[in-house]
Amino acid sequence: MQTRWQIQSKLPPAVDEALAKFPPVLRQLLFNRGYASDEEARAFLKATPNFDTSPWGLKDMDVVIDRIIQAIEKNEKIIIYGDYDVDGVTSS
Repeated sequence: MQTRWQIQSKLPPAVDEALAKFPPVLRQLLFNRGYASDEEARAFLKATPNFDTSPWGLKDMDVVIDRIIQAIEKNEKIIIYGDYDVDGVTSS
């Protein structure tokens, strides 16, 4: 399979000026994602997740907690495994 690169166009001068308060790399990234004004960019960067980030929303969390408590009470070893992609490393 061949990789297909999508090269984004260079930042237009008007957008470069509108986003001047941001570092150059961030200006280009914001433009690539469709943000061309200071107001749009700040709204994007200050956005809050539109999903519940509480672990209690995960299925069977009560079962997991009970098992961890049992392992601690019985002095069992607990292994935490995370794979090597971004979410695996940061969540471990």
